[in-house]
Parts: sequence; structure tokens; C-alpha cells
Amino acid sequence: EGQFERINNTVGPSVPSAPGETLCAAVSASTWVEPHAKCTVAFALAWTSPKVKFKKGKTYY
Repeated sequence: EGQFERINNTVGPSVPSAPGETLCAAVSASTWVEPHAKCTVAFALAWTSPKVKFKKGKTYY
């Protein structure tokens, strides 16, 4: 359906992951667009690029 459901949206800001723990993330937005209309949704993202190692030995930065 093009959306993500939060399990608990009252927990506040996220916390850092534990050492050695690998996490993923996603960004989504909901909006209503009338037929033949347009809608713009802007996102601003910032992140670091840690080295991620997978079980099969592949490393990504």
C-alpha cells in the first residue's frame, strides 16, 4: 500500500545501535492527491556511511 506502519509512535527519538549491531531504515510519507492533480513531498536525509559486513563476507561502505 506504499506505507510503513510504526509499531509504537510514542517512543520519541531513536537511540544509537549497540556495538556490532547492523540496522536498516526507511522513510515514507502519506498524502492525498486529487485526480489529475500534483503533489510534492520533500525529504531531507543525513547519515554517516559506516562499514557494513554481511555474513557471506561482503563489505559495503
